[in-house]
Amino acid sequence: MPFSGGGGGQLTNHVHDNTPLQGGPLSFNGTTIGGMNAGDITFSDGAALQTLAYPGVPAGETLTASALSTAPSWVAAATASSAVELLGSAEQGAAANALNLSFPSTSFADVSAIDVYFSAYQANSNDWNITINGLTGATSYIIQRSQMKNGTLTNTQVSRPNINTPLAQFIGGHMRIICQDPSTTAGAYNYLFFSGEISGFDNVSALNSYQWFGGHYSATSITAVNAVNLACAGGVNMEAGAVISAYKTNRT
Repeated sequence: MPFSGGGGGQLTNHVHDNTPLQGGPLSFNGTTIGGMNAGDITFSDGAALQTLAYPGVPAGETLTASALSTAPSWVAAATASSAVELLGSAEQGAAANALNLSFPSTSFADVSAIDVYFSAYQANSNDWNITINGLTGATSYIIQRSQMKNGTLTNTQVSRPNINTPLAQFIGGHMRIICQDPSTTAGAYNYLFFSGEISGFDNVSALNSYQWFGGHYSATSITAVNAVNLACAGGVNMEAGAVISAYKTNRT
């Protein structure tokens, strides 16, 4: 049966390439023929055209040429990962001696640093103490400190069971925790390093203070962090409203 219509006659001139004849190339816009659903696309398997169905419940999939494949496919969107993520935050609901922040154990194989921010107030004039992972070895926090008190600077090195901050009723500060990557220092000692700064004001003695500090924990090898504790020295209570938050900086 000839393609020109009817029961006979000569086949109409035609070609099997992209040479436009009799009205030009086929326009796909608005074409109603074809057994495809909304969003479907076509591709060639090398022998014939095939249909790739549009995702039934779109969720950000990407049209992908997967490794070693011979056809395109829809691949689920990668889980977003922020460079900096909140590990946890805690606020003092009622007066108490310590404010404890715990979060899922965070390996230093996955992060480059953990940043801790805090602010607090106590009615009395006293020091403040910070511990990491609940570690309180008697002389295990080796700290270099520079303290400015009402304009007078002093420098000291101390070995303590905690990180000791200046005498102050009101404090606000930041501490960064950094450790060697255990996946690249296998068999070596993993020192937990820390550095930070704290501003303070003591209304009892009208003392302004500022402290820079840095050091390491020396008693044991540390490969992960899961808690940071802020406490008033001498068993004094800090008042409600104190806050502490920790963020991690991902390696990738």
